[in-house]
Amino acid sequence: MNRLNRVLCFVMIFLAGCGAINPTPTDVVEAPPTAEPTIVSDYPTAEPTVDRTRLLISIAYFGGRCISATNPDSMPYICNGKNEILKDGTLTLISNGTLIKTTILSADELASITTAVSNTDFTTIKNTPFFGICQAPIYEAEVTYTIVTVNGLEEIASCTVAIDPTLPLFQTLTELLEKYDHEWE
Repeated sequence: MNRLNRVLCFVMIFLAGCGAINPTPTDVVEAPPTAEPTIVSDYPTAEPTVDRTRLLISIAYFGGRCISATNPDSMPYICNGKNEILKDGTLTLISNGTLIKTTILSADELASITTAVSNTDFTTIKNTPFFGICQAPIYEAEVTYTIVTVNGLEEIASCTVAIDPTLPLFQTLTELLEKYDHEWE
């Protein structure tokens, strides 16, 4: 087991040095010398950080191993983040408990999201169970969508539901978040 830990540590450091892992700079978190990653905050919950009367969509990410940009020799820790879109068009990106950016979506972007939410059949999505092996928290992130609809709150977790990325709602969100994520680099 000790050899496996050393191999995993070497691979993570090697990938970080090659640019395959591109962590977001955060405060240095000194992890204890254990084989298990340290959760740096309880932030990755699907619970929105704002009043639900203002929320349109919250997307929480939890899982995978991050390496500190300021201390690459430290132990890996579990990655987490959250994107929130409010009804007024405010978009917030939070990574590993640190506010990265807040911006305002254009009227067209907000309209495309609200239209996609209105046209989504959440019952059908929720009736498509995920049958794979959930790799969160160690290998990849579980994504949990919390969406406010006229019928109430819808919550969809990628380790519970097989999310079809070609559905208009998920395509719209992916394109929008990729656009703003690249603008923030």
